[in-house]
Amino acid sequence: MPEKLDPFAALGLPATASEAEIRKAFRKLSLALHPDKARDVPADVAAARFHAVKVAYDELMDPAARAAAAEKSRVERAQNERRQAFEGKRKAMADELERDEREGARRRTQGRREAQAREETLARLKEEGRRLREEGQRAREEAAAEGLAKQQAPAAAQQAAPAEEQGPELGPLDLTVRLRFPAEQYAALSGADAPSSSSPLATPLARALSARFGALQHLALSTPKAGKREATALATFATLDAAYAAVCAGAELRCAVDAASALLEDVHVQWAAAEKGKGRSKDSGEPQRIAWLRERGKLGAPAKPAAPPAPEEDLPPGWARPEPKEQAAAPSFSFSMPASASSTLTDDYEAATLLRMRETARRRAEERIRQEEAGA
Repeated sequence: MPEKLDPFAALGLPATASEAEIRKAFRKLSLALHPDKARDVPADVAAARFHAVKVAYDELMDPAARAAAAEKSRVERAQNERRQAFEGKRKAMADELERDEREGARRRTQGRREAQAREETLARLKEEGRRLREEGQRAREEAAAEGLAKQQAPAAAQQAAPAEEQGPELGPLDLTVRLRFPAEQYAALSGADAPSSSSPLATPLARALSARFGALQHLALSTPKAGKREATALATFATLDAAYAAVCAGAELRCAVDAASALLEDVHVQWAAAEKGKGRSKDSGEPQRIAWLRERGKLGAPAKPAAPPAPEEDLPPGWARPEPKEQAAAPSFSFSMPASASSTLTDDYEAATLLRMRETARRRAEERIRQEEAGA
């Protein structure tokens, strides 16, 4: 048996509709759904539709039937609302459960990937550490072997060479030269206009000297006093040949030969003891080792570097630029600091003591020279 339709729904009215609203709705629907006027549907369908509207109207015109239909509609509406609320909650719970399952699966996958990445990183770090340890051990062994060879070679050479061929010992200032340059160049040479390091050996002057002549051991820059036109500095080279080359080139302002030494263009170089000349030949401050080598014909006069050609715009019209002459190399000879004054004889107590005494004397001499220049 087919389920009976809600009469209120058949008339399109709420369950609280009044009798006047029921009559109005019926008249409107009867005019629209009467079989004589409904031409858009077959006659039997129009008749059945009009019959359902008429039955619903007759039922709702009975007050008792209308009350029963209203109560039934209210109950059904409440059931539908509860059913919809339950379905909504059930669907929300299902969605949340599915979302939690997806999130849990994603976290588990991510955790496995992170654990695998950590294991790979630890393995890589272990391998890198093992490799670095092996390389460090090899480097230490090679350095130890090289140091031992360096310690043994000078000692054997000194023992084999006659005493008269070794020449005089180096004095405290034999590796030190005095630099003089215009005071306005102090900032550029000392790096005061663009400081990058507090170490004197990292200044532009130290880098230029090392690139031009050889490694430096010490550099002391004296800040020029106000009104003085000249600034000075004391530079101690690692070898005597480097100091001698600097004096030979700097005595005639020939230090600048390339871009690396361009800062030395106006730098004059002389031996640190040149002014006083204590114990030195010809009051030039020249080390006794240099004079000893010159007397035995082992030290020739260094060639002067060729002067750079004049710029082309300065040449007279029609003159061609002469071919530049090959610049003579700085003097090179082997008379570096003897082994007794190097750290290779630290096992010999007397040699180590002598080295400390010479270093102390050199520092005192430099300090005395700076004080004399400051008081001048």
